[in-house]
Amino acid sequence: ETTETKAEETTETKTEEEKKEGEGEEGRVKAKSVAISCNTHSEEHEPENKVESNALELFTGEHLKDLDLKTFLMNPAPKGKLIQCHIIRDKGGLFSNTKYTLHLSHHPVFLMAGKKQSGNATSNFAVCMNDKDISKKGPGYIGKVRGNFSGTEYHIYDDGANPKKKGAKEGKKLREELGGVKFEMGAAGSTVAPRKMTAVIPEVKPDGGILHFQPKTEKESMLVSHAAGHKEGIITCVSKNPSWNEKAKAFVLNFNGRVKKASVKNFQLAPETDMDKVVLQFGRVDDNNFIMDFQYPLSPFQAFALCLSSFDSKFE
Repeated sequence: ETTETKAEETTETKTEEEKKEGEGEEGRVKAKSVAISCNTHSEEHEPENKVESNALELFTGEHLKDLDLKTFLMNPAPKGKLIQCHIIRDKGGLFSNTKYTLHLSHHPVFLMAGKKQSGNATSNFAVCMNDKDISKKGPGYIGKVRGNFSGTEYHIYDDGANPKKKGAKEGKKLREELGGVKFEMGAAGSTVAPRKMTAVIPEVKPDGGILHFQPKTEKESMLVSHAAGHKEGIITCVSKNPSWNEKAKAFVLNFNGRVKKASVKNFQLAPETDMDKVVLQFGRVDDNNFIMDFQYPLSPFQAFALCLSSFDSKFE
């Protein structure tokens, strides 16, 4: 029996408690677990996602050494390329926050790492091009992800200065907002339906660069502008709605074999104007190994930041 067949016939839960709960049923997910399954084959009601389309060429990373790494990480993925990555979670110890490191899947290249910073009232992840000193003062610091108190909204910034802080007054480059994401409970607060994600990122300019957003206050952020109906210069992506699988007793999405374990944090994002085109998919492979596959118009940094928000979001 192949691993692929096993993944199709059984579904594993997202927590140790749920694993124990499902032991008498071959590990099948119960509806109340809100887990999203990992179908490895397309079913009649689940068309193949364009993220795995033959029209996309796989980015192997063989020539990455010839590129400036920061430029690659902060700019949109090359058009027509599918970039497949893995995120490794290191939960650390009693006095250390969890670290997340990103690597290319098909070429053993480290790209960046993220870690929640201590001493903040809300979640605040620093992202660096090193996996040792992951902080705003660490070498290779390129940006951050900041959440609100309830863990429902996150803002993504580059390494520029906060307009309210000392650095801005000293003439340093002001930070740019590179995206935001909002989490909502599914089906009007249902505890069964999966959560929903709405992500916003700047549009890509004709020269290939990202449109500049430099809000000076929270009220000028992309998420606030989007909520008010001001969507000029903003690309809106939303999570794909999974379908209910009666056999597995779970909500399922077709990850084309890339995801092996069910989790409420598994998701696929697509532009609201083309829901068949998955631009980012994220899912669990094992307890501390996750996949992150993405394509244009997302940059590697934006994709990683959105996945960090999924790790941290309180909506489960």
